[in-house]
Amino acid sequence: MNPNATSSRLLKDQVILITRAEHHQASLRQAIEARCGSWISLPLINIARLSDAELQQARDKIQELDRYDIVVFVSQNAARFGAELIANYWPQLPIQQRFIAFGQGTAALLAEMLAAKVEFPVDGSDSEAVLRLPALNAVAGRKILILRGVGGREHLAQTLSRRGAFTDYGELYRREVQQHNGSHVATELRDRGLSAVTVHSGESLAALGELVGAHLLELFTMPLVVPSERVAAQARELGFLNVHNAGGAGDEMMLAALVKIYSSGH
Repeated sequence: MNPNATSSRLLKDQVILITRAEHHQASLRQAIEARCGSWISLPLINIARLSDAELQQARDKIQELDRYDIVVFVSQNAARFGAELIANYWPQLPIQQRFIAFGQGTAALLAEMLAAKVEFPVDGSDSEAVLRLPALNAVAGRKILILRGVGGREHLAQTLSRRGAFTDYGELYRREVQQHNGSHVATELRDRGLSAVTVHSGESLAALGELVGAHLLELFTMPLVVPSERVAAQARELGFLNVHNAGGAGDEMMLAALVKIYSSGH
């Protein structure tokens, strides 16, 4: 048998739940379909751009972009909204400035929107992986702008500050839990023959547990693919028993984890 034909059917008869925001699902859906799997969309976190008034703090930082040695984009949403603002104020980017992205997808989006060189970790897509980049090791006295959503983890800024850097935030969007009926969702997932679940953040995981945890107990024994060891630990604390760390939130890493699960019979 052609091994390529076999690999292209590794998700045959599997039904994968995708929980990330709707506008980020397309490529993962296509990749699952290409391996003869099917998917269910259940967006758990909605991304809302901040109002013009709320964005003023980020605009102020971006208008002074040349003051910063390094700009970090923590997500594709930060890249999209941030690059739009940067392009408005800086038709020519400041020289000798480093752009750093959480993950390959975020880096690719930035490179396309700003025609800039972007660094990203290849061994993960969370704060821990970004902090391992050589560019963020010797940062004493450096000024770093972190573009992100409202709130979120403080680990990146706190660690950079301990390393001697001066950090600022530019907040661009808000994450909101999308409302669903947990009982109805559980019934649909059971009727569709759900096989596995993907979550792309700790927030999505918490929302999933709260939404259907009481209605679909078998969810806790299904394969659950998460982007990092931090989220994996959170999943285990919530009671999930079959957790797989993809090592990043990118589609390729998520898909590779799914393929590994079903090729090894887990």
